[in-house]
Amino acid sequence: MIGTSIKKGAIALSLAFMVAAQAGAAAPAVPAVPTDPADYEFRVGRVVRLTGAVDRDSAIQVIQRLKYLDENNPGKKDITLVINSGGGDVEQGMAIYDTIRTLRSDVSTVCEGRAMSMAAVLLAAGTPGKRKALPSCHIMLHQISASNSGKMSDMMLDHHEFMKMNEALMDTVSRHTNRLKADVKKALKDDYYLNPEAAREIGVIDEVVTGRVPLPQEGARPMPL
Repeated sequence: MIGTSIKKGAIALSLAFMVAAQAGAAAPAVPAVPTDPADYEFRVGRVVRLTGAVDRDSAIQVIQRLKYLDENNPGKKDITLVINSGGGDVEQGMAIYDTIRTLRSDVSTVCEGRAMSMAAVLLAAGTPGKRKALPSCHIMLHQISASNSGKMSDMMLDHHEFMKMNEALMDTVSRHTNRLKADVKKALKDDYYLNPEAAREIGVIDEVVTGRVPLPQEGARPMPL
């Protein structure tokens, strides 16, 4: 009986398609290749952009996009996270960080413009060997900074949580740069600015992306004044 019902259902479905075709009905639409550059970059190029401040809204968008791409063709093609950010909320940044660490796909991180504070930590969090920066990027790392106000009990609690968060962040930087935590904390006591080459030397990135046009060499001709 079940087999007969399935057969009748298949015949009915075939007849429905035939009637629709004879009536001139349009065939089911095939998803087209995205024509919008941003959508094409995301869906076809598998590129996710973190631009501007790291906050709740940007974290939600980046996390959703990373997970979407990872679920489509997981582990077979890299996801590229392009960063141009001055940093922002550490907790929201660590939410992005944790997501990167749980993906099956490799994540190539690329700095365009700048990666500062929490954004620089995300830059360093890419898959080893696949962390890059363009030649004119500005990169900066530092320990967490905060200002507190309110009752003394609240300030003590905030300070305790603040110190725990800072220690966790320093652990993260130490792990991804392969540097001693004590050295990391000492270096990042103040804002620690790096050009791409210096960032590569200390382990924040693996490669400085060079352009197709060569830079001027020693002995280049002076410009007439």
